[in-house]
Amino acid sequence: HRRETSMFQRILLAYDGSAASQRALIDSDAVAKMTGARVHLVAVVPEPTAHLAFEAGMLDMPDPAEQRGHAKRRLDSGMTLLRDHGFEVSGEVLFGDPVEQIADTAERIGAQLIVVGHHRNRGWLERWWNSPISAALIERAHCSVLVAIHD
Repeated sequence: HRRETSMFQRILLAYDGSAASQRALIDSDAVAKMTGARVHLVAVVPEPTAHLAFEAGMLDMPDPAEQRGHAKRRLDSGMTLLRDHGFEVSGEVLFGDPVEQIADTAERIGAQLIVVGHHRNRGWLERWWNSPISAALIERAHCSVLVAIHD
């Protein structure tokens, strides 16, 4: 039952298949059930840099086509989970700076809420979400941001 007067009619969920983004998927599922919101999933592939490769312990730069394929599979998996729960869902793979891509896409699709996952144990992929980057998304976003915490 959709409530057209709901504050949240469209939710953007940043999804990478990690445990933290699985938590965010569950939380966005709950919000969507309460509000009747449509969910738009995005998987962001950061532009490869030598620094990112070094942080990940890689000797070679990541292959963009391989990264794109992994992101697409994770995105499709998340979309399937939401569709199986009866939600109207769309999604896309984005490339570039995660903060900019998430904020720009949320504005472009008219999202009223951005949902992201955060894992307290900081690994190399989660570092981008640490302060001051997390603050950057909150400052950059045109709408509310829900951070789903995963311990």
